[in-house]
Amino acid sequence: MDKIEYLRHIGLNRTLYRKRQETIEHVSADTKEKHSMRWIRYRGLKKTTLQAMLTFIVLNLKKLTH
Repeated sequence: MDKIEYLRHIGLNRTLYRKRQETIEHVSADTKEKHSMRWIRYRGLKKTTLQAMLTFIVLNLKKLTH
């Protein structure tokens, strides 16, 4: 595990990890905090799927505007 942690901090891996942190991690945090995806609001697979789909549509629209 220490070797993996070391490799994450050198060279190209460092820039790739930093880029991942800016894109993927940011979207996940934004989804949970600002779009109420930490807990589901509705019961049932159909309603929950609809909530998730609408949330991700909103996130994609936000990306297009920036």
